Amino acid sequence: MAGQPRKLFDDPGLANPYNDYMFASGRDGRRFFITKRTKIELVRQIHVVLNWFDDVKRKVGAAGK
Repeated sequence: MAGQPRKLFDDPGLANPYNDYMFASGRDGRRFFITKRTKIELVRQIHVVLNWFDDVKRKVGAAGK
């Protein structure tokens, strides 16, 4: 159920519709997320990690000993 609108933030940059911020609310309606967009750069390399889960298990197992 929607309530009365109220001001959440006191940052004048957030009120500008052309700013670099992205907003989202949590599904439960209890959280509100703000992130600032970053400049997009061309990707020249991509790193593929194979068998990463085995590496995680090995590191977690070593930490538990």
